[in-house]
Amino acid sequence: MTITELGSLGEFISSIVVLATLIYLAVQVRQSNRLSRAQARQTMMQVVQGELYKLIEFPELISAMGKEPNSEEERGKVAMWLTAGLRQREFDWMQYKDGVIDEDTYRAYAGVIPILLGTEITRKWWNGVGSSGFSQDFIAEVNRIVTEAPPNNFFRANLDWA
Repeated sequence: MTITELGSLGEFISSIVVLATLIYLAVQVRQSNRLSRAQARQTMMQVVQGELYKLIEFPELISAMGKEPNSEEERGKVAMWLTAGLRQREFDWMQYKDGVIDEDTYRAYAGVIPILLGTEITRKWWNGVGSSGFSQDFIAEVNRIVTEAPPNNFFRANLDWA
């Protein structure tokens, strides 16, 4: 075998090794992306469960969403609960924008926004101090969602279901 033939064989083998490496890396990236999406969804679900447990722990938050809060303490609790809920929705929105979660998942979690901001009181809060501290793009997204959703009495209705 000549040097030229040996060089050609070496190039052929190295091409196969490069191709195998690229395939391996593609599989690794795909697995990493799936893991990242699964972790994002798990985080989203844990936060939602935490929000629900807070409503169990502080049931007065439910009734305070549909009426003018009676005290400064009640206003503070409602404002912080709404801020936390919307901060999570902002995280969900960022994950969607970055391609970490798909549109269906984002829309399902964003469906909470018209509930959180469904009453006159919560919309008043959002349009006042509530929206401060969020990214301008997210504020625009929330405003679009709220504008498309009619006001609701979700929290009051959930007290009267029995």
